[in-house]
Amino acid sequence: MSEDYIDYRLIRSQMSSELEEIITEGNLGEQLESVLRAVCVLPYPDIQFPIIASFIASPVTLMSTAGILFLWGSSGTGKSQIATVASELYKTTSVLANSTFASLRNKIQHERFYDPPSM
Repeated sequence: MSEDYIDYRLIRSQMSSELEEIITEGNLGEQLESVLRAVCVLPYPDIQFPIIASFIASPVTLMSTAGILFLWGSSGTGKSQIATVASELYKTTSVLANSTFASLRNKIQHERFYDPPSM
């Protein structure tokens, strides 16, 4: 292997063995950021984690136009884990990179008009 190669999976496994628990004190944004820091490795964490956490915690039901979070990076950095955290927060499925245009359109149509039964 090249000396320039960074093994993000190894870094994440070393970090997870050191974490005893995820910090859950504070507001929703702080809690979400602590979860993201536990599952992902980013090159500029003090800048990127607050942006990702605020994007995920945006009140999309009150917005007329919502953004799209695009995650790109090396294998093992935690992209799928961030998508899983976001999808679990909103009780929906995440859209994968290998999704087709038709599947994306159908998912957007389904989510746009889906009204879950009230309990």
